Amino acid sequence: TSSYLSSGADIACQYYGRCTVTDLHNDMAMAVAWPFKEVGFVLIRTGVNLVTPKHLANLKFDPTPLTALVDTGLRAFKQADYRMFVDVIRAYQRCLQQQGLELSTTTDLLRLVSDAPGFLAAKGCGAMGAETICVLYDLQSRHAFTRYCDQYDVDCFAFVEDLADGLAVKESLLL
Repeated sequence: TSSYLSSGADIACQYYGRCTVTDLHNDMAMAVAWPFKEVGFVLIRTGVNLVTPKHLANLKFDPTPLTALVDTGLRAFKQADYRMFVDVIRAYQRCLQQQGLELSTTTDLLRLVSDAPGFLAAKGCGAMGAETICVLYDLQSRHAFTRYCDQYDVDCFAFVEDLADGLAVKESLLL
């Protein structure tokens, strides 16, 4: 079996803050602003803890289509093309599911939130052992979306407006 080490992207995201774009091929990460005025996102807990690299090490899958989708998604993000970005998130989620990389708890939660008002797209994510889903929704429907989630006890814990700057390290601490 292949060995998959943690990418460190979750640590980079905490360090850089805001939306952190990571390019693992070029060892680069940077913080950028959320570019979409029409679309919001929310992170939702699935209630499952999973060590993603360990989980992936036990699976056989083809990363090629996922890598191509990431490249297209990054282009859409940089161009602030929300329609293309939403399409990429949908395609990425389908690819995860088709390759058996999506947990059943994630599939069930995705099915539930896909009926929420303003829902556009969603995909499962894993970070530091906490399985989450990221949902894109129409910002004009935010209140109806959150009411729906409240009604079904969906654990929404971070919205686009919760983006914060990353860690601040005082220079004196580095000496």
